[in-house]
Amino acid sequence: MKRTCSGLVKSRSYELPDPLQLSGVIGDVLRPFSPSIMMEVRYGSMTLMSGSAKKPSEVAMVPLVRIGGGISNGMLYTLIMVDPDHPSPSRPTQREQLLWLKTDIPAGLSSAFGNQVVEYMAPNPRLGIHRYVIMLFKQKQPLRMLERVPLSRDNFSTEAFTASLGMETAAAVFFSCGRERAPRSSSSYRIYGERVMEHG
Repeated sequence: MKRTCSGLVKSRSYELPDPLQLSGVIGDVLRPFSPSIMMEVRYGSMTLMSGSAKKPSEVAMVPLVRIGGGISNGMLYTLIMVDPDHPSPSRPTQREQLLWLKTDIPAGLSSAFGNQVVEYMAPNPRLGIHRYVIMLFKQKQPLRMLERVPLSRDNFSTEAFTASLGMETAAAVFFSCGRERAPRSSSSYRIYGERVMEHG
């Protein structure tokens, strides 16, 4: 099976729509690309599937991003996570919100390595269902000291940032997430029901 991020996942006998294309991530955040490295994103024991829906509580902790390839090839990658729907999918006036940025992660290792530029901020959507995109970019050289460190998380541009450093898109996944409502406790429900009965 050959995967592209221009709209289709191709196999020998059939074609499947690509989640990145269907969701609008291709266009809103990234240009069409062909993945060049394997990437696995894990939140605890849960492996993230691209296009899946998650609760904020499921993605609150810093994920572990594993990168394929071998350490011996000397390739380095930048990890970027953004919310292109901030503050609201219907009015994303602060697109993109930068949630995480790490550079100089060696191939064959994970996000436990590299240089953290912007620490992880857990998804916290207030309005609507947001898309959260996790991406890897192949570096041309080490970026130990970035000259252009993002001054704000809001109105970040993945395309402009990576283009300024000559990086190539290597892999990407996304998940959707909406505001999590606290379940009503049984005691609260009982008290409310008793009050209704008293005034009924």
